[in-house]
Parts: sequence; C-alpha cells; structure tokens
Amino acid sequence: MRIQKHIQASLKPDHSRCRSRVSLVAVAFLAITFLSPALRAQQLNQLVDFNGTNGNNPGGKLAMDAAGNIYGTTFYGGNEYCSYGCGTVYRLSKHGSQWMFSSLFHFNGLHNGAHPWGGIILGPDGALYGTTYGGGLYSEGVVFKLQPPPTGCKTAVCYWTETVLYNFTGGSDGAAPQGAIVFDSAGNLYGTTLSGQGSDGVAYELSPAQGSWNISVLHAFSGGSDGSGPEDGIAIDGSGNLYGTTFLGGANNVGTIYQLTHSASGWTENILHSFAGGTDGKYPTALTIDASGNLFGGTTEDGANQDGTAFELQPSGGGFSYSIIYQFGTSFAGPCDAECGFTLDSAGNLWGAGDGGTGEGGVIFELSPSNGSWNVTVLWNFDVYDGYEPSGWPIFDAQGNLYGTTEYGGPDGDGVVWQLVP
Repeated sequence: MRIQKHIQASLKPDHSRCRSRVSLVAVAFLAITFLSPALRAQQLNQLVDFNGTNGNNPGGKLAMDAAGNIYGTTFYGGNEYCSYGCGTVYRLSKHGSQWMFSSLFHFNGLHNGAHPWGGIILGPDGALYGTTYGGGLYSEGVVFKLQPPPTGCKTAVCYWTETVLYNFTGGSDGAAPQGAIVFDSAGNLYGTTLSGQGSDGVAYELSPAQGSWNISVLHAFSGGSDGSGPEDGIAIDGSGNLYGTTFLGGANNVGTIYQLTHSASGWTENILHSFAGGTDGKYPTALTIDASGNLFGGTTEDGANQDGTAFELQPSGGGFSYSIIYQFGTSFAGPCDAECGFTLDSAGNLWGAGDGGTGEGGVIFELSPSNGSWNVTVLWNFDVYDGYEPSGWPIFDAQGNLYGTTEYGGPDGDGVVWQLVP
C-alpha cells in the first residue's frame, strides 16, 4: 500500500534542528520562469519549509476558512514520542505581505492519535476535523476535532484543544483511517479506513448523538470484486450519495470506483468501474465531483504511456458513463500518489500535481476541456530546493492563487507549503 512508501521513505537521520513554532515566514520568491505553451506568467512562493520540529511530510487535504487562513497536517514531525514525530496540525495566516506559521497541535502517539494523513476539513461548526492513521485507545487510529482554547491565546505558542470523536478498535469497525472525510447536510461525518478485522477496509459514518458520536459501517470491503484498500477517502454529491476509489481489488485487482447509496434497507455498494490496467490505467486517486454530478479522478500507473490517466464518469441513464480524458506521459508522470486528487475551478478546469517533470521533483498542472478533448498545461516544475514529490490536492483562495504541499524537498528536506500566483 502507498502508506508503506511514506513510512519507509521518510526515515531521515536529522530532525534535531529547532526553530520557533510560531514565526513570520517571509515569502521566498523562487523563480518567475514559466514552462507551458500557454505562456501565462507564474510565480511560486514557498510559504513554509518544514524542518522536523515544526512538522515533516505534509500531505492530505488543505482547508481554508473565510478569512483566508490555511490549515493542514504533517504525517511526521512535532513531539518526538514517535520515531521522527507523531505528526502535527498547523495554520498559516497572512499578515501584510508575510505569512505567520502556527503549530496548533502535536500528536503524541497515545490516546490523542498519531500520524494524520487525510488532511483536515472545516466542520459546519467552524472547528477542524481529521483522522490519524494510528494511536488512540487501541492504537488503530482516531477521528478528532480541534478547537481554539476557550479563553483565547495569551502566549505566542498556543495549542488548540483536541476532542477524540472515535477510537477505532481494529475489529469490524476498521483500522488505520486515512483519506478525505466529508460532512453531509445533517452533520454526519463519512470516511474510510485502510484495513480492518475480516475486511480490506471499511466505509463508515459517524453520527452525533447527545454529546457523543456513534459509528455505522456502511460497507466492509472484501478484497474481491468490491475493492480493497479505500485509502483516498470519501466524496459526496448533492443527494447524499457517497463515492470513492479502492487502490486494489476489482476484476483485475488494480482498483475500483464505487458508489454507496442509501435506502430504507441500508447502504448499497455499486461498482461504477473496475480498472483493467493497460491503457485503462491502474491504482486510482481520490475523486472530485462537480455540480452536475460528474466524477473526475486519475490513475497513477499504466495508461497508454505507462504514466497514468485522467478519467471522467458522467451520469447516464441511471448509471455512469466512464471515459479516459487524458493519457499522461508527454511532459510528466501524473498524478501524484500521496492521497492526491484534482481540484475543479469555476470554468470546469482540473488542477493537480504530478510526478517527474523537467526538474524531476514533480509538477503542478492544469487540465482544460477544449472541443471535446482535454489539454494539459504544466504550470510549475519542482526541483529539490522548492519542493519534491507533491502531495494532496491544491486549493484556491478568493484571488485565484493556488496552494498545495510537497512531501519532501525544501531547504530542510522535510516538505513545503507552496503558493502559485498567476
């Protein structure tokens, strides 16, 4: 599984450097070179250089509040209770032309969790919600909520308060939650686990009830035709249907796209596509849904050029019509495999990050529909200094700036948060 790659690849020898956990991070203007045929000027600003103490290996989903503050997680770093740290939650706030970095929470590997990898989301109450891959009462991961201290921050270093909503047991409820989580309009929370006793992962629902949260397993994956390893989390449409991918399983054991629908008798899984490998690609990424219910995603391997694909599923006749919209491999190997997905803009363009590129550190790219086909534009090529191996998927601010992370690279080698300015 891809999580094993992260654990093995990030065993770096030097995490002893100490820097302030709350600091003004000057924006580093790394280059003004543009590398796409469209010749639109781009500028990459490195907002955070992670160094172990303030975090290590950022990834998963970023969140942005109404004030433009950015929230994210790192898989390692922070307190050294775990090897190389148990992970952190951080915030970036803009002050004038600078960004202030604040560590909001450090996991300790025990009851409060360890190694957040799905990123973070803003709940309907304005609190932060996420999961950890490990830790908790049973060492099988937790779902958590973070809120600022009720009395406000009176010191420069001000950690937020965590509430553990659920401790996974590793039994029928699953183990090792990761990937994106989502809320429905009623305040219920949905997500997936990578594994579980007697299953190859589960899709679950957490429902608030009188101050606590109750779990319901919506589907336990068998590892057969229904999929195995739903590691990229859940997406939800306007009708409350759930969608996701599995990394393995399906007819050819190289992944599936599934739908979960609800009725009076419970939840039902429908397999929308079972990947075949070859030109169809294999090992799918997270899904993105547009306002019309179209689903977009990618595969990280195979395809016509052996470098992955981008695909679309369109609602059609009570089901979905599957099509490949792009075969990667002409400029880079796309999309990245660290819980990655595409971001849609208002014009229907897809934005994402991929591997390779001219700098060999990965790329930021845009996929744009045009006359029945899709065109790719490379917006940035990372080198080791400005980032290496993009992770998660990008987000936009109100001004059209794009933000994301790389797992590694940067001056300290432990990953960066970047901003792409049009």
